[in-house]
Amino acid sequence: MSTCATPVETILSKTTDILKSSALNSGPMSLLCEFIEREIKDVIDTAPIDLDGAVSEANRALNRAYQELDDLIELLSTQPDSLALKQALGQADNAYYSGEGRLTEDLEEGERGDGLADFIAATIHEHNSESGIVSMRSVNESLKAGQSRIEACIEQIEQLTSAPTSRPRPSQ
Repeated sequence: MSTCATPVETILSKTTDILKSSALNSGPMSLLCEFIEREIKDVIDTAPIDLDGAVSEANRALNRAYQELDDLIELLSTQPDSLALKQALGQADNAYYSGEGRLTEDLEEGERGDGLADFIAATIHEHNSESGIVSMRSVNESLKAGQSRIEACIEQIEQLTSAPTSRPRPSQ
């Protein structure tokens, strides 16, 4: 007797190579991978739907995350290249759901607004020098790398359906 994979299992298996790649299993990128996996599970597990519906819901959630990062990158690119850690976190916090991500607070993983907020805060902290100055250019490069991972997951998921999909275009 063969068993059929659920839509969640099918979608997660399609994104496994991207989510489990060794380059992503450390630092902020591991938080992004956990966020993507949780988003896929959360949006699909809420209601029994077929694979096309699951793909649509997963794409909707990941496109929203992609756009949120795009908006953040756009705002942070207007900032000076070097900011104090508190300033960098404050700017990102204001841009990401107007402070609901709680990026400026010293919190453990999972205690912020969501997993994407954890990724953003960890990314900023990762680029904090010993003198307390954050390279905003480096932060944006890391956020763009995260955005690329989200886009790669979206592309993999889209291969599971013949339904047309639309994706936001990155800001230039």
